[in-house]
Amino acid sequence: MKALTFEESNDWLASVGVKHDPFREKAKGAQYYLTGALTDVSRSVSFAFVRNLLVYGLMPSGDVLLRISDWSLYQKDEMSVIDSFRSSFGECRSLNEANGHLFASAEMDHCVGLFNLTFAYGWSSYLYIFNPSLTFFNWEGEMFEFWSEQKDPIILVQKYCQKHNLPKRKNA
Repeated sequence: MKALTFEESNDWLASVGVKHDPFREKAKGAQYYLTGALTDVSRSVSFAFVRNLLVYGLMPSGDVLLRISDWSLYQKDEMSVIDSFRSSFGECRSLNEANGHLFASAEMDHCVGLFNLTFAYGWSSYLYIFNPSLTFFNWEGEMFEFWSEQKDPIILVQKYCQKHNLPKRKNA
């Protein structure tokens, strides 16, 4: 894992042709979109959904960027866990200084673990997958949104939503 500043994250996203904020750029952005709520499912189901979708479904073949975008209501114990995780990779900057986390495909377990922590803590985060092209937004552990330029990743997400009994949603 390599921590990136906001600007470094944007540079990486631009280098692989991914929009950094598809929600605000929706009119110009991704052709395919899916949203859903996790408020009526247990945390263990949402964690399994993320793990199974990434590790067994999408199976990214390149680097993946996880950007934590909102942790305004964090607790000291939560930051302690995040800081320990980051320092295990040699990162000493704060989350404020470098909120991006670039994972190699071989580090997917670490990526899934950190992404699931953002769900558990009620933080917002973006997961940018380059291959296959998909952006996954977690809004405070209660809602999720997916954007893609390709139809197949969205179809796969829909299948995993059904498999985990998540609320059925339509493409926008």
